[in-house]
Amino acid sequence: MRGPRERGPRERGPRERGPKEQEPQGARPEESLDARPRLRHAAPIAASFLDDRLPLRRLLLITGGSGLLGVHAVERALAGREFRKVVLAARVPRRAPLRPRWLESLDSGRLQFLELDLAEPGAAERALARLRPSAVLSLAACSRQSEAEAYPDLALRLNARAPREIAAWCAAAESRLVHVSTDLVFEGGTVAVPGPGSAQVLEELDEPRPLNVYARTKRDGELAVLEALERALVVRLPLLFGDSRGRSAGAADALVAGLMERRRTVLFTDEERQPLELTAAAERLVGLCVRPEVCGTLHLPGPELLTRAEFGLRLLSARTAVGRSVLPAPELAGRASLGLADERPARLELSGLRARVVFHSDPEPLQVGIDRWTARG
Repeated sequence: MRGPRERGPRERGPRERGPKEQEPQGARPEESLDARPRLRHAAPIAASFLDDRLPLRRLLLITGGSGLLGVHAVERALAGREFRKVVLAARVPRRAPLRPRWLESLDSGRLQFLELDLAEPGAAERALARLRPSAVLSLAACSRQSEAEAYPDLALRLNARAPREIAAWCAAAESRLVHVSTDLVFEGGTVAVPGPGSAQVLEELDEPRPLNVYARTKRDGELAVLEALERALVVRLPLLFGDSRGRSAGAADALVAGLMERRRTVLFTDEERQPLELTAAAERLVGLCVRPEVCGTLHLPGPELLTRAEFGLRLLSARTAVGRSVLPAPELAGRASLGLADERPARLELSGLRARVVFHSDPEPLQVGIDRWTARG
């Protein structure tokens, strides 16, 4: 009679697991992140804190991929190694001003354009069911305050209801979701009197109090996403600036465009923000798409708190220093000069403590982002 047959190297017993099954599942405590490589301040766009032991994910869907931040996120995802394929979703994706080197990814199949109008109910669910992405970076929004005030139903649809649909699908499919929100969900405080401890620093768990339609619908979106998918990540971003690819958008390019066209351009002396450059924001957002242990709400503030006047003058000084034409001087005034004293927070200082724990580093210095903006082609 034969004894028990010995198993070959390719065979497993009923209790043995293959490599994929041995990967840790679910959330991991943030305290265990010390083993991850650190992200240096001036790391190039292709570098990331990606752990080389992680498997390559199949597909990343970026909604709002043709927008101000979306274009930078798409290029960062294509430059990295986290995903095999990147889908740029937008109403008119071919208008996205991508660099020529990244457009070549269309031919290789690494980049795909998807026409997606999130104003249409059910459009997100149909696209997700067809693509079945491993992760979704949710950037699409009705982000102009004036547009949100004029079309509140559209703002509610794009900023809250569509994100809820995306979160519900991700919950059923067990896909990663990173949803982007704004510091404007807070009412903020008064402009700080110089000195330590003179004003409130806003933590992730502080209660938002939005002041306008845009901010209210973004807050509704935060609540909708986390209700539908508890393990989702909502990232609140501050004032963004950087290369808008000729679209005169963002804090820096909009300022220059206004002055070049000799329109009235006001820099507020009584509004304080924490500017963050677009490339730096995209670097961290795409990296978070492969960090399922980071969930809930996360603030990604810029490195410095300054008034809009201080920041604007610093941008113009840097631009002149690299030989660009001298522009007319902007007007320096308070928010009341444009009737916005009750609609815009005076001071928004997000706490970066949790972000430092997650990334094991501070945000890159503001001047690095300014220099990147002035050096663009």
